Amino acid sequence: MKKIYACLVALSFAASVMAQGSLYINKKNGAKLSFDLNRVDSIIFNEDSIPGCKPVEVGESGLGFSYNETTRTATVSSVSNALSKRSVVIPCQIIKGDNIYDVTAIANSVFTACPFLSSVEIPASVTSIGANAFDGCVFLTHIEIPKYVNYIGSRAFASCAQITKLEIPSVVTSIGERTFWACTNLRSIEIPETVTSIGNEAFGNCDSLQTVKMSMSVTKIGEAAFFGCVSLKSIELPPLITSIEVGTFFACESLTSIEIPPLVKTIGKQAFDACYNLETAKVPEDCSLGTFAFPSSTVIIRY
Repeated sequence: MKKIYACLVALSFAASVMAQGSLYINKKNGAKLSFDLNRVDSIIFNEDSIPGCKPVEVGESGLGFSYNETTRTATVSSVSNALSKRSVVIPCQIIKGDNIYDVTAIANSVFTACPFLSSVEIPASVTSIGANAFDGCVFLTHIEIPKYVNYIGSRAFASCAQITKLEIPSVVTSIGERTFWACTNLRSIEIPETVTSIGNEAFGNCDSLQTVKMSMSVTKIGEAAFFGCVSLKSIELPPLITSIEVGTFFACESLTSIEIPPLVKTIGKQAFDACYNLETAKVPEDCSLGTFAFPSSTVIIRY
């Protein structure tokens, strides 16, 4: 892994960080170096580099960690008193012995055992949230995903039924399978332009979801991605997709019209089935339709 050291001013450029390598930011190192932002996919904050960050002794955090001695980073791996935990503040840095570790990741399934968790504070140092990290936290109402998070695992926020809004960071490139499945109070979502794929059932059963601002860079929307989004009133499909998969918009009962982009060649079975208020659908002339792709009452307008 290529290490690039830069002074704190590099933070202002970090939002555009993507691709291969890591960017190391160290307040103590005053050197101003040039580097290629297109070759950076993660940001690692070294000691004293995070404004306002106060390192916490590992025993005081109420959390367990795994450590990477090479990069001096830590991953949240467990939580103490999980059954009674109602709020969590994840520290930006952990003191262990004579060393300080930047907290950069949340491991898989860490908070699934916290049934009463209602509030989580995630520091700006975190760049990765693992699969199932908050799956089933049905009372979680307050959480902000830090802007440098570039990976969110599958089912990371599944069944977080009390969350009403979330902001997906602009360095995320894909939304995994069931990432926000059954977030039943989520009302709107904006998918940043960096996202190119949306996994199966990513927003399935988000039955309060009314508006989706779609990334026009998306080339793939998975099966049942918006299944059961009964409150979704409209959606603009990205121009680069070439197919609409099985059940992608099944039971989106509030949709009244849809325009299928010209590059789409196939619409899978039941893609828009049970969209009972879908009056019209504009469909490319050479696009094939799967079984029950649309309700029988929908007027198909070929163009």
